Amino acid sequence: MKSVWMAEPAKLEVREIPVPEISPEEVLLKIEYAGICGSDLHIYHNTHSFRFPPVIVGHEVAGTIVKVGAHVERLKVGDRVAVLPMHTCGTCEWCQKDLPAHCPERYMPGQDPWIGACVEYLNVDQRLCYQLPEDVDTKLGALCEPLAVAVHALSKIPEDKRDSVLMMGAGAIGHLAVIAARGMGFQKVIVSDIVEKNIELALENGADFGVNVSRENLAEAIEKKYGDGVQGIVITAGSKDVLKEAISVVRKTGYIVTITMAAGDMPFPMVPFIFSESHICASLNYNDADFKQCLTLLSREKARFEKAITHVVPFEAAQEIFDTLVYKKEPTLKAMFKV
Repeated sequence: MKSVWMAEPAKLEVREIPVPEISPEEVLLKIEYAGICGSDLHIYHNTHSFRFPPVIVGHEVAGTIVKVGAHVERLKVGDRVAVLPMHTCGTCEWCQKDLPAHCPERYMPGQDPWIGACVEYLNVDQRLCYQLPEDVDTKLGALCEPLAVAVHALSKIPEDKRDSVLMMGAGAIGHLAVIAARGMGFQKVIVSDIVEKNIELALENGADFGVNVSRENLAEAIEKKYGDGVQGIVITAGSKDVLKEAISVVRKTGYIVTITMAAGDMPFPMVPFIFSESHICASLNYNDADFKQCLTLLSREKARFEKAITHVVPFEAAQEIFDTLVYKKEPTLKAMFKV
């Protein structure tokens, strides 16, 4: 079968490898769509924390089951599923709390013993398969994983603090968060970015207000539009002053949730943070509850999520699409392989 390899930093190629065998607890999934994540771009630059070339890229996938193991009961051949790409022990403290990202035995596609997910067929533990609603196709199903990242972050903002939310960064995750926020009870949805096209797309897809922070002061723009700041902030893009900017616009007792993995230290203005009596927390990956909520959101907002997918290419175009994403050759939100 075909597979997409980062053969060495910045060099991709398609290789033939054997179709994986499945254990009694696994299914064999015929991958139909595979998304390209920002973490795949870290592999391109050889800066990923645990996946290094040569490695098969990818972990955002959906497809159709073509074979089931002897102990698989709730799934059958022909089921269409999205994959939660995080194999865990299922029994430790963190798994019991539905926080699988902290399981000490966690591993993901492209991390031994699991192959990367940009392949024609993938072996998947039955626990990690989420059946897609009838009205959600597998292309939208491949959005489930990155959407779950956004949902997990938004879920950290309490329901009584959802009058307004600001996405600092309107790229792929920020854009998905804009759409998800509507279905999660947020009343006003705001975006900031340095790329005007990202802001335009977010406004077309449900955001109420956008600020290009390369041209405008974020705090001044939000104060002029809304008065006393925003109740919730999700940071999806990193810059040196992003925390300083977030604290400058968060409403008193509000919530700042950061997803971004920007490298290096960031200035932290302690006095205004204390005087705002706000909260700041991190968000890592997702859990079972997030994936289940994503299935509902995908069904409810199909048209908007479809617009978030801007590029669909075959495996053979891997080098071209990665170069486009890395060097920002054209406006791109979510790019996928059609397998």
